[in-house]
Amino acid sequence: MIHVCTVHWKDDRWIDLQLTFLRRFISVPFRVYTILTKIAAEHRPKFFYAREEDIGLHEAKLNILADIAWFNRESENDWLIFLDGDAFPVAELTAYGEEKLKKYPLLAVRRDENIGDIQPHPSFCLTTLKFWRELGGDWSKGFQWPIRDGRLRTDVGATLCQQLKKGGHDWYPLLRSNQVDLHPLYFGIYDGVVYHYGAGFRQLFSTIDANFLSRPWRLYDRLVFPHLPPGIRYRINHGRRIAARNGRVAEKVLARMGRDPDFFRLFMRFPSRLDLAVELGINPADLLDF
Repeated sequence: MIHVCTVHWKDDRWIDLQLTFLRRFISVPFRVYTILTKIAAEHRPKFFYAREEDIGLHEAKLNILADIAWFNRESENDWLIFLDGDAFPVAELTAYGEEKLKKYPLLAVRRDENIGDIQPHPSFCLTTLKFWRELGGDWSKGFQWPIRDGRLRTDVGATLCQQLKKGGHDWYPLLRSNQVDLHPLYFGIYDGVVYHYGAGFRQLFSTIDANFLSRPWRLYDRLVFPHLPPGIRYRINHGRRIAARNGRVAEKVLARMGRDPDFFRLFMRFPSRLDLAVELGINPADLLDF
């Protein structure tokens, strides 16, 4: 049995899409556990387990769902999958997982492209219930690591990263494998098997966007706001503008996603961003310069 833990927050558009791709690419029985926040109750019957409440932190929700999966296990060797609400498999997952778990106790997305993140990311993580229980798996923030600009950072998955390191456990990172990118962080394919939209439940901007501002804008920011960190300067001056650009790109991706069940193959097929933009009807001026 495979136990899939996912969270949906204020937006129900990913629910049916995610369940469809899970059924398409998992060839053995599976159950889906979720916490729904500010989402219509009509969606609850679609899941093996669903509760509607705002528990708070995303990592707390994942930890709770893992405990519930443990109490509903058929075997300690059942698989446990964590999956962001806007993520889903895009290739046969069963054989892939079986092969990887022969060598590693846990595999997860690692978003190196996000200014050098090093931790397992909950957009996709696969392990066994037994290993998660023995490890005392915990998605909480806490442990910090230096990112590319020298600052220290923590995020969901930090404690898990530290637990794996202290236990001497190697884990398999699923790295971004797009042939072509519309954005350096969003619309990602990982190891050819998982798609992650990247901002399905929030505004489409991130601190990574600040690193790709043109040099004149960066100089202006530093002169006007010299004491603010780059990410804060970015949000003050450019957040809305870049979020609007990213949003227009996302609308085209979502439109294609709605009518083409193999939309994800586009990110592996085209030789350039411009070719992909033309295919999707995206204005090249809306593509972030990177």
